[in-house]
Amino acid sequence: MRYHSAKRVLDEMDYLTKRGDQAVLVCGFKLPESRERALEILQGKIDRGIKTPFWSEMRCDLVDEEMLKILREANAETISFGLESANPEVLRKTSKGIVLEDLRRMIESAKSVGLNVELSCMYGLPR
Repeated sequence: MRYHSAKRVLDEMDYLTKRGDQAVLVCGFKLPESRERALEILQGKIDRGIKTPFWSEMRCDLVDEEMLKILREANAETISFGLESANPEVLRKTSKGIVLEDLRRMIESAKSVGLNVELSCMYGLPR
C-alpha cells in the first residue's frame, strides 16, 4: 500500500472544508499503522484549524487512549473498529491479534472521550 504524504492529506481536507463539505469519510485511513504519520496528520489538522468532522477505521490493537484523545481533538466523530467475530476461537484463527477484552476496553475509552464507535464484522469465517 502506498500513502499520500501527510501534507497532501491535510491539503485535501482543507480543500474539502473550504469547498463546503460538512464531513469527511476517510476510508482506508488506518491511522495507527504508522503512529508518527497519524500524529503528523492529526496535529496538522488541529494546527491548520480544519474543523471538518471525520470518520476513520481503527484497529483496536494499534490505538491507545492518547491516540483516541488526539483523534477527538482533531474532530473525529466516529471510529470503526474491526470486530470481525465475537467468537474467540474464530478470532484466533484469523491471526489478526484481536482480543475481545482489549476491544471492549478501547470501545469504552473511545466513548469516554466522546467518540462514536462502530464495529465491523466478517460473516462466514471458518470455525
